[in-house]
Amino acid sequence: MLLIACRGFAAEPEGTVRITGKSVAAGVGFSWGSGVLTYKGREYPFTLTGLSAGDIGITSSELSGEVFNFKKSR
Repeated sequence: MLLIACRGFAAEPEGTVRITGKSVAAGVGFSWGSGVLTYKGREYPFTLTGLSAGDIGITSSELSGEVFNFKKSR
């Protein structure tokens, strides 16, 4: 049953992604980070930035994951 439901997904990951980020907020906040997409043996670095509202605090994050069904990068 599970194989039928997941049939459209790649069985093996096509790549990996790693992201590190930080955030500072006191009502209005700012977040920034960077990451690397590894796809077909090549590394593609990228950056992230954003604003938030209603937050308070300082955070740091490290994320990683697998990439499936990658179609197109810009």
